[in-house]
Amino acid sequence: MRLGHIRKNVARGPGVYFILPCTDTLIKVDMRTKTFDMPSQEIFTKDPLIIDVDGVVYYRIHDALLAVTKVTNADSATRLLAKAIVKNTLAAQNLCHIISEREKVARDIQALLDNVTGDWGVKVERVEIKNVKTRVNVVTPGHAMSPPKPVKEASLFLQESPLSLQLRCLKADSAHPSQQYSTIIFSYP
Repeated sequence: MRLGHIRKNVARGPGVYFILPCTDTLIKVDMRTKTFDMPSQEIFTKDPLIIDVDGVVYYRIHDALLAVTKVTNADSATRLLAKAIVKNTLAAQNLCHIISEREKVARDIQALLDNVTGDWGVKVERVEIKNVKTRVNVVTPGHAMSPPKPVKEASLFLQESPLSLQLRCLKADSAHPSQQYSTIIFSYP
């Protein structure tokens, strides 16, 4: 860039050239495939359950000019966007769907990411959802169940018995002592 304008394919002949400071800017762009681990993030699913999800995103810059001119830092913007899209996409899903359709969910996230980052000159090549962990302890009206064996089984149980989730909320609320009294109303179908 020279004085804020892009200079493409400037052919220089032999000789000595002086580059004045503050007039030319050279920006290196790495065009190789890059990866980043998405750290585990807490997501409140549609079920409603709290899950921790982590993953990996593979991307590369396919148009250096767009990556330099359309966004301040293409790598950082891609990482932040990936975290937001993963969180929003998984929050709209049931846990059972996330577990059973992991590859399809990852492809949907990849398509959403690629749709936005394409304008920045970034191509998202692959999204992998590595771990999905739940934090739910299932409580039934009569007794406490042992922690669920597979996460999918817990999700199915909570879909069939909404009362157990309400009891779990009451148990969690009573675990935090407060100085004021509060009234909690749950509707029972």
